[in-house]
Amino acid sequence: MFVHGERVEPGTSRPLQHGDLLEVGTLVFRFHRPEQTPSSTEDGATSLEVRSFGGLSVRIADRTLSDKIWKTQNVKWMFAHLAYTWDKPLGVEILLEELWPDADLKGARNNFNYSLSTLRKMLREEMPPSLQATEIVLRTSSTMQLNPDLLDHHDAIALRRISATRPPCDAQSESEWDRAAEAAILSYAGPFLPECYLDWAEAARQTLEIAVMDLARILLERLDERHAWDQAVTVGSHVLGLDRCAQWACLHVMRALSHTGRALEALRLFDASRAHWMQTVGVEPEMALLREQQRILTLL
Repeated sequence: MFVHGERVEPGTSRPLQHGDLLEVGTLVFRFHRPEQTPSSTEDGATSLEVRSFGGLSVRIADRTLSDKIWKTQNVKWMFAHLAYTWDKPLGVEILLEELWPDADLKGARNNFNYSLSTLRKMLREEMPPSLQATEIVLRTSSTMQLNPDLLDHHDAIALRRISATRPPCDAQSESEWDRAAEAAILSYAGPFLPECYLDWAEAARQTLEIAVMDLARILLERLDERHAWDQAVTVGSHVLGLDRCAQWACLHVMRALSHTGRALEALRLFDASRAHWMQTVGVEPEMALLREQQRILTLL
């Protein structure tokens, strides 16, 4: 039997803490005390909030942690990878290979144990008193996972989850889906962990960039159908801030601006975008944009 990856010899006992992972043969159990779930605390802390778009940022108890707290880059990327896969365990062997690819097995495991110990100690020191005793990293002999009870929000996970769904049919659920989609899109402040060049991060970066653009296309179409012009301007303008060559986003913003009495602003956007497209990628506006320009000109 193992508790948090540490063997418990037959005939010996060990007290269990909330969140402990127990391995019996091929079975893994998590020891859970409902009254100790740290979803909210007396000192106002609501666990961990992680933002990874445009760079890694971690908040605990409404306080943003300084980037200086990470003792090494490997500790930082260990946390980032665990945070990205928060909803499922991550194999220890995967971390060994990605963080210490040139070390022998013994050296990699020594580095791993140091980094894990450093990560646990650092996070525990930053936790409010009510969460000091909570196990932060759940460990088996072969896997690791950040304690799911501690997750308050992760921008990348929120984007992944809403991108994996489609708008429901009833009006109330549709409205909730739209709000969640808009929040996920606006939280995309830039590429996922742009300073991390590990393979998993580069793959995630590409996946999330595609996901946010696909989600924005769907949401802008829905906002257009509902004549939710102000929201369309907000979402479409954010997309153009990420990719000025997104002609489909420009089209939605122009249409929304013209329907809110800002036809001249829509035409200025068209002219500036057209000049940018010609200078950077050498393409003319699509026919739908040209037709929209002509429609707006008739309003003046």
